[in-house]
Amino acid sequence: MDFNELRKQIDSITLELKTKAPKELSVLVESLSLIVKMILQMSSSVLMQSEAQTEQNQILIKQNADLGKLIEELQQTIREQRSQLNQNSSNSSKPPSTDGYKKSPKKRSLRVSTGAKAGSQKGHKGANLSVPHKPDDIKCHVPSKCQCCPNLKAW
Repeated sequence: MDFNELRKQIDSITLELKTKAPKELSVLVESLSLIVKMILQMSSSVLMQSEAQTEQNQILIKQNADLGKLIEELQQTIREQRSQLNQNSSNSSKPPSTDGYKKSPKKRSLRVSTGAKAGSQKGHKGANLSVPHKPDDIKCHVPSKCQCCPNLKAW
């Protein structure tokens, strides 16, 4: 129902009550009519505000959806840019000359240091091959003539 139709009905009901009601109640009927008209006026303004806010909400919902799409596109672009930045000659087909002056980080061992120096430690006896027995006789084999040097002297 439209508010103008309601206003017309209120006016007709008020007129009917004024004509049928005694004179003492006409002031009361007039006051009641005024109160109903005020309620009707406030309701219509609230309804108009509600409609305006509904339109604003629809606009904001559309803008929010558009911004969400834009954010998603920008995040995808950022991911692509980061993947391009993280590429170098060791993890892509790029030549080493495109790496720039950045040094690659040193590869470190995962082994935990014990604090001991490298090599055998002090107090360690060691192990080596020993001669199993004393030889019976020792022979020296010296060439009589050096094949590459004419100045060989015999022992």
